[in-house]
Amino acid sequence: MGSNILVTSVYAKCEVVLREQLWNNLRDISQNYKLPCYIAGDFNCIIDPSEKQGGNLHRMSESMPMIQFIMDCDLIDPGFSGSQFTCGWAPNKRIWKRLDRVQVNQDWMNNYDSTSVNRLIRTGSDHSPLLTKNTSQPATKHFRFLDFWTNEVGFKEVVKQAWDIEVHGSPMWKFHLKLKNTCKCLSHWSKTSIGNIFDNVKDLEKKVEELEHKIITNNNEYNRAELMRINALFIRAYKNEESIWKQKFGIKWFVEGEVNSKFLHSIVKGRRKRLTIKKIRLNDDNWIEGDDHIANEAVSLFQNQFTREYTDSNFSILNCIPKVINEMDNANFTANPTMEELKVVVFSLSPSSAPGPDGLSGKFYQSCWDIIKEDLLLIVSDFFAADPESLKMMMDKMETYEKILGQLVNKSKSGFYVNFKDDDPRINQIMQTTGFNHCKFPMQYLGCLIYIWRKKVVYFNNMVATIAKRLQGWKGKFLSYGGKSVLIKSVLQAIPLHILSAVHPPKTTFYQIEKIISNFFWGWSKARFGRTDVHLGLMKSTCHIASSSSK
Repeated sequence: MGSNILVTSVYAKCEVVLREQLWNNLRDISQNYKLPCYIAGDFNCIIDPSEKQGGNLHRMSESMPMIQFIMDCDLIDPGFSGSQFTCGWAPNKRIWKRLDRVQVNQDWMNNYDSTSVNRLIRTGSDHSPLLTKNTSQPATKHFRFLDFWTNEVGFKEVVKQAWDIEVHGSPMWKFHLKLKNTCKCLSHWSKTSIGNIFDNVKDLEKKVEELEHKIITNNNEYNRAELMRINALFIRAYKNEESIWKQKFGIKWFVEGEVNSKFLHSIVKGRRKRLTIKKIRLNDDNWIEGDDHIANEAVSLFQNQFTREYTDSNFSILNCIPKVINEMDNANFTANPTMEELKVVVFSLSPSSAPGPDGLSGKFYQSCWDIIKEDLLLIVSDFFAADPESLKMMMDKMETYEKILGQLVNKSKSGFYVNFKDDDPRINQIMQTTGFNHCKFPMQYLGCLIYIWRKKVVYFNNMVATIAKRLQGWKGKFLSYGGKSVLIKSVLQAIPLHILSAVHPPKTTFYQIEKIISNFFWGWSKARFGRTDVHLGLMKSTCHIASSSSK
C-alpha cells in the first residue's frame, strides 16, 4: 500500500444535542488531514427512515445534523452485506436500527475501491460487529457500444460488412447472430484502428509538449504545421475520452460545457460500487456468494418464474367482461407495424439510454438505421404473428386467475392494510392465509403519500432523505456553482409535481429541504462561520434570477 490513511473510531452520544460537538470535531479532522479517510463505529443515529423498524416513527429532524456532517466531509457509504439492522433492543416490543456504519471519503474509494463491509452476527452485545475488507476481483469486461464510434471514419462500413454476413434461422435468431457479428467486428475495429483512447490522450499530450519545446529552439514552418496536426489529434482524442466518461456517467442533467473529469470519475466509481453484487439471500434466508453461484441462482429464479406448469383452455370466466372493442379496433391493434411506425419508435429512444445485455444503446440503432431496419422489421412482424408465451405463475389462492392468465403474484411485494384496532390474532391469520405482508399507514400508492388522521412531518421523511442522498456533499466538491445549480434543479424536478399538488407537506419539511440545498450549494465552511439565513435568502434570489433570465 505504501500510503498514509486516517482511521477514526466513533462512539456517539445518545442525544442529538450532545452529538453536535462530535460532528464538529470530525469536520475539523476532515479539513486538516487530506488523506484517505475511514470512519466507523456506533453513530447512535440513523439517516433514513428505512433504517428503523418498530417503535415510534422516526423524526427526520434528529437526522439532519448527521446528514449535514456527512455532506460537509464529503463522505460516502461503501455499502454492506448481512443484516439490515445493526442494533436491536427492548424485550417486549423489539426495535431495530442501523446505528453502526462505515463512512469513507472519495480519496479512500480512489485507492481502495473494493472496500466491502460485512455485518456479523451479534454475540454478547446488542450491536453487530462490522468487518471491513478490501478484496479486489478481476473485472469481467463486456462489449459496450461507444457513442463516439459513430463519428469515426470507417464505422458505417464495418457495421455494413458485419451485418451482411449470411446467417440462417428464424428472424429473431438471425437478428441475434447479426448483432453478435457486429459487436465482434466493432470490437476488433476499435482495437486495431483507434486503440486505447486513454493511452492515446496521454501519448498525444506528451507529443504536443515535445513539439512546443522543439518550436522554441527551431520555429520553422514544418514544426508549426506538425504541432497544429498533433494538437488537433489531441483535442479529438480528448473529446473521445470525455464522451466515454459521459456515457458511463449516464445522468441526463449533465450540461454541455460543464467538463469535470473528477466528478465524472467519482460518479462512475460510486455507481460501479453500488451495483456490485457480492452475495444474495435465498428464499430460505441462506446467503450464497461467488459470481457462478449467483448467476446460476438468478437463471433458476427466472426459469421458475416464467414457466407455466400447465395450460387451461377454459376461458368462460372472461364472458363477464363487457366488449368495448369492435372488429375494426381489434384489426388495428393486431395489425403488423409498418416501417414508419417502427422508425418513430426507434428514434424516440434516448441515444444515451442504458444498453441491453448485448452492450448496444439507442445510439447504435439510430445511427445504423438504414442498415438494420429490414431485419428489425422482420422480427417485430414475426413477434406479432406468434402466440405470446406465458409470463408468470399464479399463487394458490387465485387458482382461477392462474388458469386464465398464468401470472404470478409476488407475495413478498404484496401487502394488506387493516383497521388499527384489529388484534394480532386476526392479522396473523391473514398473513398465514395470503402470504402477504402486514402494512401500516402511511403508505405510498403510485408515488403519492396516503395517511390517516392529521398530517405529520415524519410522514415526509422519505422525501427529505431522498434529496439528501441525491445531494451528497462529495458531489459538490467537484462541481462549480453553475454545476451545483443544475444538479439542484434536476433533483427538485425529480420530485413529482402531482404529489405536491395532491398532498401539501408541512413547512418543516420544506425548511429541511431548503437547508440541505443551501448547505450543499454554499459549502460547510461558509455555513459554519457565516449566517445560514443569508444563504437561504441568496439561494432564493439565485433561483429567482435564474428563472427570470431563462425567459
